[in-house]
Amino acid sequence: MADMDACRAKLPIWNLFGALGLQGADKVGAWGGGGVEAKICSPFREDNSPSFSVFTRDGVGLWKDHGTGESGDEIKLIQAAKGISTKEAMQLYCELAGVPWETGGKPSSPSKPWKPAKEAPPSS
Repeated sequence: MADMDACRAKLPIWNLFGALGLQGADKVGAWGGGGVEAKICSPFREDNSPSFSVFTRDGVGLWKDHGTGESGDEIKLIQAAKGISTKEAMQLYCELAGVPWETGGKPSSPSKPWKPAKEAPPSS
């Protein structure tokens, strides 16, 4: 698996909003991690007053929808926005951030180039 810290460094939560095309991305992007938090209307439900917070803690981008109580990090944000699994959200985050995704939980070795698997012999 990829290092999520590398994804966070290349695509912090305030830029992730824009990459996902979420409502309020302009306000979150303008906040840019400065100050305490960004407050916007929820991008996931009908909301007339800002009840959705975006903030960082210890280098991790976090969000909370105060209307529903839902919250999470960047991966949970992608899951909520796209309706996908944790693994798919991690892969998408890597793709959006330009960070390589290694399958099978094993990092690839730069000294050993990738080789395609051998084809199975034809069945008789």
